[in-house]
Amino acid sequence: MKEMNNKEMNNREMYNKVFDNVMSIPETHRDVLMMTYGLKGGLGANVAKAMTVDEIVDYWKSYQMDIDPWQIEEIIEEGLEMIDMAEESKKGKENFGFAEIREFRKVFRIHIYNEKVKEGDVQLAANGYKGVIETGGYVEIPDRTPFLDMVYIVKNRTGIENLKAIVLQEEDADLFSRLINKKDLDFVMEHREGLLLGASFGWSDIDDLIEKEQSGRDLRDVIAEEYSFLEFIKFPRIQSLYHHVNKNSQESPESMKAKQKLRRDTACRAAKAFEEMGIKLIFVTDVVDVRPEDVYEYSYLGMDTAMKAVYENPYRIAQTLLDIDTMDEALKPFLQDGKGLF
Repeated sequence: MKEMNNKEMNNREMYNKVFDNVMSIPETHRDVLMMTYGLKGGLGANVAKAMTVDEIVDYWKSYQMDIDPWQIEEIIEEGLEMIDMAEESKKGKENFGFAEIREFRKVFRIHIYNEKVKEGDVQLAANGYKGVIETGGYVEIPDRTPFLDMVYIVKNRTGIENLKAIVLQEEDADLFSRLINKKDLDFVMEHREGLLLGASFGWSDIDDLIEKEQSGRDLRDVIAEEYSFLEFIKFPRIQSLYHHVNKNSQESPESMKAKQKLRRDTACRAAKAFEEMGIKLIFVTDVVDVRPEDVYEYSYLGMDTAMKAVYENPYRIAQTLLDIDTMDEALKPFLQDGKGLF
C-alpha cells in the first residue's frame, strides 16, 4: 500500500482521533471514515493500515458509487470537525445535561395524514409527550428563484382552519398538485393567524443567498427583506452538502472544495443573521425520534447552535402551542385528503 502524503491526511493522530469516536458520527460519514481505517468487515475486523484517499475512491466505485477524491477529503475533514464538536459537548454538559435533553425529547409530530400510525401518537400523548401539528408546501416568493419550502405549525384551533385553507387540495386535484401544493406568499399571509410560519432551507437556498451577495447585496439585508415573516427555520444538514455537487462540472477539485467551503461559511453567517432576527433554527419537530448523532448534522454551525436547533428550540416552540387531541374531529379532513400519500 503506497504511503499517504500530507494532502491525503496521513496523520495517525488525527486518524486515531476519528476512529476512537467513529460510532458517534452520522452514518453517511461513518462508513467512509471506517473505510479510511480499512474496516471492510465492520468493527469486528482487525484494524488495517489507513487507506489512501484514492484507494477509498476505488473501493466505493466498485459499488457503482460516483465519488471523487476531493469529496472523500471533505468527509474526513468533516469527521474531524465532528469529533472536535463531541469534545466540546463534553465540556459543556452543564448547559445541556442528560436530564434536560430527556425533557426536550418529549415532543412528537402528530401524523395528520396517516391514520395507520395514529395509535402511536395517542400513546405518546398519554405518556405526557407534547404533540405538534406540522406540515408544509411550496410557496412562490417574488424575486426569489427557488420556491420556498414552507413549514406550518399549528398554534391553536384557528390555525387548524387556516392550515386547511392553505394545504388541502380540491377533490379532483391530480397527484402532482397534491404533492407540490404550490401557493403564493400573499395567500399564505392572509391565512397565517393561528400558525407559526417557518421554512426548510436547503443548500440551493444557500446558493441563492450567495448569488445575491455576489451581485452586491448584503446578506443580512437579503434575509431581512425576504424572510422576516418567518418564526423558525430548518437549516440544511451537513450530509446533504456532500451530495450537493454538479457532477458534470469541469472545475478542478480545488475549485469544487472552495465552493463547498463558501456554502458552509455562508450558511454559518445566514444562521447567525436568522438568530439575530429572533428566527429560531430547528432540526425537526419529531424530537422524540432524534438520535444523539443528529447533532453532528449541524456540526458546521458550532456545538451551541447545533444543540439548540436539535433539542432546545423545537421544545420551546412546542410549549407555546395549544394542546390539541391527536384524534380531534377537526383533523379528519387531512386524513381524507391524504388518501394514503403521506
